[in-house]
Amino acid sequence: MANQRAEDAFKANFWTTRDLWTLFGNVTAADGTDRTKDLINFMRWRTGDPDAKLPTPATRAGDGHDPHDNVDRYIESRLTDLARLRAEAHAALDRGVDVDDILDHVEDAGRQIDAAGARVAKLKGERS
Repeated sequence: MANQRAEDAFKANFWTTRDLWTLFGNVTAADGTDRTKDLINFMRWRTGDPDAKLPTPATRAGDGHDPHDNVDRYIESRLTDLARLRAEAHAALDRGVDVDDILDHVEDAGRQIDAAGARVAKLKGERS
């Protein structure tokens, strides 16, 4: 096939804004990679591949974004994480999952949120 690059590989198309696509290209080029590699890495990470590594966020690579926007995005992502966690816990309760198992899951999620907070603290230290 014309779009294939390797066995089982195919070209995926999706919609985005031109500004985001351009910024994403600039950021990946500055990191010495490209959009495709970053998108594939993200998909591998998102689907649980333990070897997948997320790239360093552009705010740490000096993309010039307003720090207020960065803070807002971080807070919004934590709120989204907590809302998803709450919905998952309630759905698990509705399915009859043992409360201790749910609390173990919540505890694990809390550790992940704490780790994200530690990354923010490290970033703050790097900016000082």
